[in-house]
Amino acid sequence: MADHIWRIRLDQDFNYEQLPALLQSSFELYSIKEEYQVAIRQCENSVIDLGFHQKDFIEKKQVPCGGRALPTGCHFIELTFLNKTEPAKFWATETGIVLLILGGLFGFLIFYRQKSKHPSDVNKEIEYLEFGNSKLDVSGQKLICNGSHQTLTYRETKLLNLFATNFNQLLQREFILQQVWADEGVLVGRSLDVFVSRLRKKLAEDKSVSIVVVHGIGYRLEPVQVTS
Repeated sequence: MADHIWRIRLDQDFNYEQLPALLQSSFELYSIKEEYQVAIRQCENSVIDLGFHQKDFIEKKQVPCGGRALPTGCHFIELTFLNKTEPAKFWATETGIVLLILGGLFGFLIFYRQKSKHPSDVNKEIEYLEFGNSKLDVSGQKLICNGSHQTLTYRETKLLNLFATNFNQLLQREFILQQVWADEGVLVGRSLDVFVSRLRKKLAEDKSVSIVVVHGIGYRLEPVQVTS
């Protein structure tokens, strides 16, 4: 592939309508402003089944073919950056981030599809992981923090689940990256700091717990000591 074209292969069905918003929000998070377009190609013959331009979503908040059923079978999500005026400078600084985002797309789209395949599960009792004054619904990607309901991303859910299941235990940075981001192939250390900052904001309503950093080692979700 050319250095401005990226692909991820999905051998399973996925939710196309989740793709535009997820992709754009990921680029905004990492301050990537290059113009792009997306094509959904069949693996066997590269025929394009679906696709959209970045402006379709930004200007109209919707993309062509939204709601259309995606054909089954293997597909590539092909991402093409259209501004190639300074390719060397761009790829020298952004390659790892693009790989990080594409890996996150793969995990989220498959996770979302698997979750949505079972409408009968809606009436089942939700199992929560409880810590402090908060409860985490892992399968539903929901956080109830001191009574306040919040929606989490796929990666936020994985990270908070790891912290909560190892409550009050120090987790090394390398261990966290392997557990939460290993499916992406490329590990970008600063992503951990970004996501920890986001979780801290979402846990702000729960004054009984805190995610603390142990410099040079890692992070720990621990109870807050109340002083009289």
